[in-house]
Amino acid sequence: MPRQRANERACDKAIKTTLTYRSIFKYPLTFYQLSTFLISSKTFDYVFFKNELQKMAKKNYIQTKGGKFYLNSIKPVSWELRKKYTEQILAENKHIFDLLKTIPWIKLLGVTGSVAAYNADKRSDIDIFIITSKNRLWLTRGFTALLLKIVNAYVRVDAEPGKICPNLFIDESYLTWPPEKRNVYTAHEICMLQPIFQRDDAYFRFLKANDWVKKYFPNFVLDYPEAFKVKSKKSIVDEIEKYVMGLQISYMRKKKTKEITEKHIIHFNKHDNGPRILEAFKKY
Repeated sequence: MPRQRANERACDKAIKTTLTYRSIFKYPLTFYQLSTFLISSKTFDYVFFKNELQKMAKKNYIQTKGGKFYLNSIKPVSWELRKKYTEQILAENKHIFDLLKTIPWIKLLGVTGSVAAYNADKRSDIDIFIITSKNRLWLTRGFTALLLKIVNAYVRVDAEPGKICPNLFIDESYLTWPPEKRNVYTAHEICMLQPIFQRDDAYFRFLKANDWVKKYFPNFVLDYPEAFKVKSKKSIVDEIEKYVMGLQISYMRKKKTKEITEKHIIHFNKHDNGPRILEAFKKY
């Protein structure tokens, strides 16, 4: 009996913690979303979790409407409307994603942020995350920016509605997130990442390299492929990569603030939402 009660308390806490985090975005969760992205240090049996969730809703510890769950303290956004906007954004930009697919060094193109979370609205831009071949980061970034500008899809001002913001590039030799930057916010962003296309199982390799996210999201489990060895041969393109890297860093130097521009990672994090969201999470 004591163990049963301890499990009930732990499960209730995990549910409240998860809904608290999502309340920052005013976003309600379906049962599937809540169970899959449950913030917890342990896993719970499906039937046990479902019963605890129903008990909490029945006692009005949390609210439920239309099969969605949320905290009593918030007025949630329309889950259905946000889903509709997100699907519309993805459909309208399919031809652009197909265009980017012609860049041979892109191993993974995925969307992040509000679009990945299916919480986009009419004001949303589209944040994209790209994994490149080893030693092809800066060439890929250059071609990505060029193609997006040609089709007038490149974001030119902060959070420009409907535009694409390629704000994070890493190459396949830099898949594992640095220990000092691991937290619930980063783990959540990794779990929510929506792959648009991939090559050589890059999406699954990225998740496998970051299985530390299970510390926060133990129910987020995927079957990983067998180990993939990154092959890299010396090529004249390596010298072009170095040259292009130098040109772009030189161009960015005058405008650079907090952006990370290194050999294996480019992160345009001038307006990083991480600290703000983590601080809001602490206040609840």
